[in-house]
Amino acid sequence: MIAITISGKLYRLDSQTGRAAIIDVASKTMPRWLSWAANSRKMAFVTYTPQDIGRVSIFDVDCNTVTHVTSGRYESYFPAFSSDGRKLYFISETNFRSTVTDPWAPRNYWPDYQHRGLIYSIDLDRVGDSSAGLKTSTAQNSSWSECADNGYARPLTMRDYQLATEELPIVAANYAMLFAVGDRPYAVVKKAVRDEKGNLVDFPKLSEGRRRVSRPLFDEDIFKIEWSADKRSLIAIGRGGLFAAQVPPDGTLPQKTDLNNVSNLAVKIDKSVERVQMFNEMWRLYRDYFWDPKMNGKNWEDARRKYIGFTD
Repeated sequence: MIAITISGKLYRLDSQTGRAAIIDVASKTMPRWLSWAANSRKMAFVTYTPQDIGRVSIFDVDCNTVTHVTSGRYESYFPAFSSDGRKLYFISETNFRSTVTDPWAPRNYWPDYQHRGLIYSIDLDRVGDSSAGLKTSTAQNSSWSECADNGYARPLTMRDYQLATEELPIVAANYAMLFAVGDRPYAVVKKAVRDEKGNLVDFPKLSEGRRRVSRPLFDEDIFKIEWSADKRSLIAIGRGGLFAAQVPPDGTLPQKTDLNNVSNLAVKIDKSVERVQMFNEMWRLYRDYFWDPKMNGKNWEDARRKYIGFTD
């Protein structure tokens, strides 16, 4: 389990021991857009260069290493693993075709770069295949761990990941969010970069040699969206209010279920669980921000074990 503290530091929490360890991440500002692989051995997220440009990074749980997989020359963001964990999708603003076709047109004295976002994928089973001498005979593609004892002669580098990266044949757009349902990418597209709303789209396959045009899934823009853990269901806020939908695996358009009538909705609260959560949050707050790092000589782990029982 990974948590980001208020100070923006990235921590790794061992669910069995309850101990947290900081992950050494070089980032100008707080890492964002955390995404776990299906096997929970890799986590992708976005760090920021000294110029404040987003770059996609991968944390290997087994090796406790962080590798940048994009260079930081172009803004890259919103990584998303496929359901089987074998591919990593992300958005990168690498399209710089100006929307101004006539440089002498009125009030258009310079290029105007809209629709800069393109979608890329990293085939994680291919990482290291193109690097001579990197993989040994014991390397296991399905686990793709960076550790040398997993069959690699050296740790993986940005170059190894870039050699397994390809641009998807999808039209450029103002992509704001990216999701993967199975091995198919879904995205939220905005008409303008500054818009607060966007359209949820997928990309039906077209004839070879042409870029895929996005297909809106709903007849309205959405302001916020949340997916279920298996990425088969979603809940969103659109112009008409709150709605839910299930995404069919055959690629057909999902059907919305209106949730605006919430008069009969009820939420069950387990007070014992609530008390444990409140206790743990307060315990962590003092651990991270108490004025004395040594807690005035008190063993903070022992204190937690002593008093947690009073929450029952």
